[in-house]
Amino acid sequence: MTLRHCVERWPGAILASLMLAVALAQISGWANGAPTTDVPAAYYVQAGAPAGGDGSRARPFASLTLVQEVAGPGATIYLLPSERDELLDGGISLRARQKLIGLGPEGVDAAVESPLVKLTNSTDHLDGVIVQLSASNEVSGIRFVKLRNHGIMGVGGDLAGTWIHHNSFVDAKGAQAVFWAVRLQSESGTVTGVKVTDNQVRDGEWMGGVQIITQGETRGFYRLERNEFSDLGGRAYHLWSQGSSYLEAEIEDSKADNIGVGDKNSDSILPHLWNRSEQKVVIRNYRYRNTKQVGSRSNCAMEAFITGAPFAGPESYCNGCKLTLHILDSVFEDSVTDGIQLTNYGSNSVFDVVIRGTRILRPNPQQAGGGISLLAQNDRNKGSRTTLLVENSEVIGSGRFGIAILDEGEGYTSVVDLGGGELGSKGNNRIVGSAAAEIQVNQSNPVARHNWWGRSRPRVGVEGEKSTVDWEPALREDPMR
Repeated sequence: MTLRHCVERWPGAILASLMLAVALAQISGWANGAPTTDVPAAYYVQAGAPAGGDGSRARPFASLTLVQEVAGPGATIYLLPSERDELLDGGISLRARQKLIGLGPEGVDAAVESPLVKLTNSTDHLDGVIVQLSASNEVSGIRFVKLRNHGIMGVGGDLAGTWIHHNSFVDAKGAQAVFWAVRLQSESGTVTGVKVTDNQVRDGEWMGGVQIITQGETRGFYRLERNEFSDLGGRAYHLWSQGSSYLEAEIEDSKADNIGVGDKNSDSILPHLWNRSEQKVVIRNYRYRNTKQVGSRSNCAMEAFITGAPFAGPESYCNGCKLTLHILDSVFEDSVTDGIQLTNYGSNSVFDVVIRGTRILRPNPQQAGGGISLLAQNDRNKGSRTTLLVENSEVIGSGRFGIAILDEGEGYTSVVDLGGGELGSKGNNRIVGSAAAEIQVNQSNPVARHNWWGRSRPRVGVEGEKSTVDWEPALREDPMR
């Protein structure tokens, strides 16, 4: 019989004695450097619980500090809703395989409803971080409030198997640097099975959503699904690879609105590469809006950035980076600047992009100028190549250009296929209603056949003596009718 079954079946007095004995045994065992139990234990914590609790359901601990001292690896820590709607204050550093689970009424797992347990950290413990991860932790059903540092953070150790789900993060104000609802930083090894799903992050001028950092020779694999972000100063997703690390992420079924509060440059998704790192990113069924028109003129709906001069410092510049990016079945509406901006400023770096089944609606480009903008290289970098395939997609109502391609420096380092080109695009794009032109190119030769321009032929702007746009034949009627 497991200890959890005992919690449910044994009388209170016997149970209390048993729980106290187990707690003392674990404390003794940890003092000697080793756990003493083979069966994962269960503990309960409740804000406002009477002093002297033993961690049982009937007599829960009143603080995270007490349970952190007692619970060994593999334990499940249940957080009960406060009877007086009090906050559970103070951070906790989880041991390996521990679970931190917020419960709802009648002990029901809060993962199926709005979290009732409220967690914060107004203390100096963990520098204000609320939950510190180790390895294979699960955190769910918690409402993180009044954040003044990261909500959930894992740094350094083996984060494989981490699952963060069905939490909310709200009310983060007053900081002077962006912190994150979830920040996962790996420095070595292979990190697999990491999932961040079904969370809500909102109302934080200095808060971002999920930041993933890989360093050294780390290989990291992440699933980021069904998360929702709104009214934030920081990005929804920041994927940052450094050194010679490899980062692979799937972003699915997520939503973002009003990202960039406080006039910030916070492109809602940013794959971000340094040094000689590599990323493979798939974005599927992403829904972006900017209903309040927040953010600076650099605040794209999303950007992918291979770092190089003149940005950041030489220690970060890419030389031999590689980014493979697929944007599928997604919608980007009402960005205050370029909709999707794709930047390869690395040297000897490779950037391959596929955009398929995606809509970019009413962008107001202020940077490279396109609803989709490609900056294939600049005059400070060399030896790179970029490919861009776009099919079955829409760019509607751009404030400047539908598609903008800039390839500076060496020039002509990109292969752009909007239809009928060597990358295999079928075209069938709708690029209509742009204020200036449908396509603007600088030192590039895109192929753009079999598309609908809202007119018999596209308006094209060409710079560079060898630049061309091969757009014939065009579709004779709107493919959406």
